[in-house]
Amino acid sequence: MSGNSEVVERLAHQHGVPVLSVLEFFLERAAIREYDGGQMRDEAEIGAIEDVKLWIKLWRSIGGRK
Repeated sequence: MSGNSEVVERLAHQHGVPVLSVLEFFLERAAIREYDGGQMRDEAEIGAIEDVKLWIKLWRSIGGRK
């Protein structure tokens, strides 16, 4: 996995959300950005990190639990 995956894992731990769920979401979003959006992989992963941040906010706002 990339160094960006480690960033995503740290975000999950910091916010108390399930690491595997966040990593799965991150990888899916990066793939969509890369293949459907035509972005380079590094750029796609950076954008996917921003998507993860929004996902974490949503997950916490609906009362997500570990």
